[in-house]
Formats: sequence, C-alpha cells, structure tokens
Amino acid sequence: LHFAIVLLFLAKVEMRKRLFLLSLLLSSQLQAKRLSDWLLEQKPSPDAYPLGLTWSHPAEKVSQNELKYDLLKQLGLMGNRKLESWIASLPVTGRVTLNNADARWLQANPAMDPVIHPEDMIVLPHRPGTVTVVTSDGRLCRVIHAAGLHAGDYIDRCDAGSGVDYAYVAQPDGRVEKCGIALWNGGVQSEPAPGAWIWAPGRRYSEEFSGKLIAFLATQGPAPDSKHALSSPRQSAILSGLFPEQDLSVTANDWGEAGLLQTPTARMRRAGDFSFTLTRVYPYTSGNIFIQPFDWMETGFRYTSISNRLYGPVSFSGSQAYKDKSIDVKFRVNRESAWLPDISLGFRDIAGTGLFSGEYLVGSSRTGPLDWSLGLGWGYVGNRGDLGNPIGHLFPSFDVRKDSAATGSFAL
Repeated sequence: LHFAIVLLFLAKVEMRKRLFLLSLLLSSQLQAKRLSDWLLEQKPSPDAYPLGLTWSHPAEKVSQNELKYDLLKQLGLMGNRKLESWIASLPVTGRVTLNNADARWLQANPAMDPVIHPEDMIVLPHRPGTVTVVTSDGRLCRVIHAAGLHAGDYIDRCDAGSGVDYAYVAQPDGRVEKCGIALWNGGVQSEPAPGAWIWAPGRRYSEEFSGKLIAFLATQGPAPDSKHALSSPRQSAILSGLFPEQDLSVTANDWGEAGLLQTPTARMRRAGDFSFTLTRVYPYTSGNIFIQPFDWMETGFRYTSISNRLYGPVSFSGSQAYKDKSIDVKFRVNRESAWLPDISLGFRDIAGTGLFSGEYLVGSSRTGPLDWSLGLGWGYVGNRGDLGNPIGHLFPSFDVRKDSAATGSFAL
C-alpha cells in the first residue's frame, strides 16, 4: 500500500521532479563512505594515476560555473575568440582538490579523509604521458613529459615563450602554482607532472585573470594526451642544469638594511620579516634591528658604538666610546618588471643625531643569477658631492651636513 501511494504521488508531478525524487529514493538506500575506503575497494591497476584522482561534488558546480562565466566575459571583451570558444567547450566538473590520494595516508589522517556521498563522482584516471601548454592565442600544445623539466622548458618547446614572464601551472591533483620564467624573475618551482596544464599568458593578461583561468583548468582533472604531441626538450633540461632556478636572495649590508657591504639596494624583504644583525667595521660596531611592515616599506633602528671617539669629557664618562642612535626608512617607488627595475628611495639616520644622515635613490635589476644595482646618494651615503641634493630645493638644510654631532652637555 505504501509503495502504491508513492507511485500515485509521482504520477502527479512533472518529469524533472519525478526523476529527482526517484534519485533521492535510490540514494537513501546507499551509505556514504570515506574516500580511503573507496580507494581500497578498487582493483590494483598498473595504469592507475592516483595523482590525477578526481572527486566531483555537485555543490561545487555553482561557484565554478560563476568562474567560467567570468572568464568568458573577460575573453569576450579582449576579443580572444579562439580561447573563449575553447573555454566555453570545457565542462563544469565540480571537482574538489584533495590533500592526498593515498588510502593509507588518509586513514592515518582522518581529518583529511573526506566523506563521499552517493551523489558524488570519483574518477581514477589512467596515467597520461604529456603536459599541455595553453598559449595566449588559444592554441593547445602537448609535449611529452620528461623528468627534470620546468614550465619554461615546455613553453619554449611550444614556441610560446616570447613576451611570457610568468607561467601558471595546474598539477593533476588540482594544486596551482605561479612561477617566474624570465631572466628577471626566475625562481625555484615544482616540476609539472604528467597531465599538468600550463597557462602561458602574454603581458596583456592581468594576474587576476590568469589566476582565475588556471583555477578553472585545475577543475578539469589531468590534461588528456594527444597522438600529435611534441617530443620533450631534453637538451633544454641539460642546459638549464648549468643555471638552476633559484629565488632572489635579499641580504643585509653593514648597516642592517637590504643591500651589500656599505651600499643599499632597491630590494625589499617579504612583508612581516624581522632581522637583527651585529656588524663591526672599524671604528663602528652596530646593532641593527630592521622590520618589513609592508612589501613596499623597510624601516629600522641602529645603535652604534664609535671606538675612536669618546662619549664626552674624561671626567664625566671616562674612556667610554661615543654612542649614536639612528632610524632608517626606505620606500619602494617601482616594482621590477620586464621593462623597469626595482626602484627605491631611502633615508638613513632620518631621526637621531644626524651623524650618518643621508638619502639615496637606487635601482636593482636581475639577470638570471646576477642582481645589479645602480644608485645616487647624498649626505653620508654619497660623500663626493658631485651632484646636488634635489631635496635641498625644498629644505636647504639638506645641502650642507653637520661636520659632527654631539650628545649634549652635562653640568653641576
């Protein structure tokens, strides 16, 4: 009787609702399970590719559909019809990124072991053998994968490296990475795995757009193979071993600021960095504390002991060396790009006795493993006095520096 009532009710609703209710009735007969349990139930296969495991959840399709719509809208405004048409042909999968697809690891980390519901879909693909490069004009270039290669190698193999400064990589497991591939911004990066997507944008594409595009490609799962794949650039891998990728190293100079020896550079540390250095360059012994509150600002405090100068009269301070306190600040004026270097404007000893006061304008540019700097300095930073200080037009005190500074006087 109960079954007959259900059939009578289903007959009165439209076809779409009928199918939906039937799916609910069937799903209620199934039980949710952990992903680790599902993986252990699968028969071992030599061609299985756990790194490309795809778990799709219907609820994720809403945000991914909005992401796809936004990409198509922006491509339409740019007039890139070929890339727009290809993106339009890609499905909205609802893929969820997994931390790990190893069943035993998931069991050992139950908080990372998701619950798979009956409406979810899991696909364990076969291992691909290529890496797919998506060029800025919408061309798909597939290259046979080889160990030791980086994103720039695959992009160069596809003749898509002209005007490309950054590569955006979507690994088969859904992780995305932005990496510099030009001489001025190269750094340590992960190797693309088989089935990876590589987006090689020209300079006309914004960082925001490229981030959205690679995020959408990450939802597609491993990139499919092609019979017309290009051979891997093995020679490029050998040459790249002579100049391996390395991140830009920012060092502290004798004054504690970002620089080298006695000179500052335009480089900045990462926002939030803190450093303490102790330096000795006769007759100066300095303790330097520098912080990087923003990626465009560096500031620090310095306490210096000058061993060849007395603090005051012998009757008052004995043989104690002179002490000086100073505050420095540096601002980034321009961030390095393919066309312009890092440019920073700095003020040394801007608050204190003024014994080491000076100003400088410096630019830094990178060429592979070499980092170049060129600048102008005034005051203590530039003692030759070849060029006048432009700040002196506003504040004449910057044109003439004090020969000495005193700590004050004491009398009874």
